[in-house]
Amino acid sequence: MVKLAEHMLDGYLATRIRQTGRRYVGVLTDGAEWRLYHRIDDRLQQVEKATRAIDPSNPDVDELLSWLEAVLAAGRRIKPTPGEIDRKLGAGSPSYALDSAELAAIYARSRNLPTVRVKRDMWAKLLTTASGTGFTDDDWLFVNHTLLVTMADVIGHAVVGFQPEAPTISAATIMSGELFAQSQIGGVVESDFFGWIVEVPGGEQFIKDLARRLTRFAWGQVEHDVMKALYESIIPEHIRHQFGEYYTPDWLAEEIIDKCADDPVNQRVLDASCGSGTFLFHAARRYIAAAEAAGRLGPDVVREVGDHVIGFDVHPVAVTLARVTYLLAIGTDRLQASDRPAFSVSVYLADSLRWGKESVLWSDEGLGVLTDLDHESFIDDPASAGEVDPARQLRFPDGLVANAGRFNQLVSELADKATERERGTPATSPTAIFDRFEIHDDDRPVLERTFRNMCELHDKGKDHIWGYYVRNVARPAWLARPDNRVDVLLGNPPGWPTAS
Repeated sequence: MVKLAEHMLDGYLATRIRQTGRRYVGVLTDGAEWRLYHRIDDRLQQVEKATRAIDPSNPDVDELLSWLEAVLAAGRRIKPTPGEIDRKLGAGSPSYALDSAELAAIYARSRNLPTVRVKRDMWAKLLTTASGTGFTDDDWLFVNHTLLVTMADVIGHAVVGFQPEAPTISAATIMSGELFAQSQIGGVVESDFFGWIVEVPGGEQFIKDLARRLTRFAWGQVEHDVMKALYESIIPEHIRHQFGEYYTPDWLAEEIIDKCADDPVNQRVLDASCGSGTFLFHAARRYIAAAEAAGRLGPDVVREVGDHVIGFDVHPVAVTLARVTYLLAIGTDRLQASDRPAFSVSVYLADSLRWGKESVLWSDEGLGVLTDLDHESFIDDPASAGEVDPARQLRFPDGLVANAGRFNQLVSELADKATERERGTPATSPTAIFDRFEIHDDDRPVLERTFRNMCELHDKGKDHIWGYYVRNVARPAWLARPDNRVDVLLGNPPGWPTAS
C-alpha cells in the first residue's frame, strides 16, 4: 500500500509542478506516522529527517500543527522569536530538511561548473585564512553557509519592505543587492561567494520558494538577535567551536551595553568580532533610543547610527547575518519611512588581529589597495609599504573614505560601470558618476586612474571580488588610524585607539 500511495503522490506532485512551475511537497500519513516527500531530480524522495510519529493514545496536537505549519508555510505575521525561528526554520524543522536536501541536490548537479568552482574555492581560501586548522573544507558546510546567507539576504529585503516573494523580483536581484543600491542603502547585500546559486539550474525557483516562506514572519517585531538562533541551530556546536565561535546570550550583551555605553549619543561602539551581531543589535537600539530622546529627527538617527555602532568579523557568513541584525535593530518603521535617508550599515568583513599589516594601505594621499595581492584570502603583501606603481593600485582620497555610505556607493557604481562593459572594449568616462557624487576636481585624476585599473582588472578576468574587497577593507583600516577614536571596544584587538 505504501508503494502504491507513493506512486500516486509522485504523479500528483509532478503534474502540479509542471502546471505551476513551483515546488510542491507531499505528505503521506496513516494518522500516526507522517511522512514528508519532495521531488529531486525528477523522482520522489522521502525527507527522512522530517518524519513525525504521533502517539495515537496521547497525541500532541500542538506539536503536529506546528509541524504541518512549517511544511505548508501557511501562517502569516508570525512573531520571529528565537524559539519560533528554531522550530520553523532550524535544523529540526521540516522546512530546513527540505531546503538543505534540495540545495544539496542543486549543488551536486552544478559543482563542476566553472562559476561554482571559482566561488567555492574563494570561500574555502577565505575560511582557511580566517580559521587555519579549525576549517574543514566540506561540501555540507558550503551548502549550509549558502543556505544561511540566502536566508539572510531574503530577510534583509523583507525588513526594508522590498517584498522578495513578488514575481517581479528575481533571485539574481535578491542576491546581488540591486534594490539596496537603488534605494541608497549600502553595506547590506552584495555579490559574494554564495551567489553561485542564481547562476545554476534550479537556483531561481529555490530562492523564490524560500522567500515565500520567510516573508510569513513579522520582521518588525524582533527584540533579539534572531539570526544567531538560526545560525546556532543549523551549524552544529562542534563545528562552531572549531571556528572559535561562542555567541553571547542576548541578556548578557544587553547588560554589557547598558553598563559600557553610558553616553551612546556621543560614543562610538565597536565590536571587533561581532559574530551575528548580538552586541550591535543592542548598541544600535540603545543609540537610537537615546538620540530620539535627545530630539534627533528620525532621518538623522538612521543616517548617523552607522558612525556610532560598528562591527567587524572575519567570517563571511557572520558578517551577512550581522548586517541583517543591524537592519532589524533600526526597525522596519524607520527603514520604510518615506523620509528615510541614504545610509550604510557599518558591518565589515575584516580580521581585527591584523591591523599592523593593513596600515600599509594608507598614506597622506588616502587609501591605496594593491591589485596584485591575494584578494581571495585577504592576505596583505608585507613588501607593499613605500612607493608603489599607480597602475598596481586602486586609490581613493581620504575624504571619500571617511563617509562610509558615500564611499560604499561610489565604489559600487565604479565597479559596476567597469564590469558591465564587454571585456576589451574602451572604458567609458566615469564623469557622470563623479558629478553625481560631487567629487572635487582635485580628487578626480586619482579616481580616474582607479577606474581605468578596475577596467583592466575586468579585462584580465580578475574582477570577481574587487568591489567586495575594497568596501570591506577600507572602513576598518580607516577606523584603526591613530586620529580616529573608539569609546567602547568589544573584542579588544591590539593597537586600537580607545578613549581613556
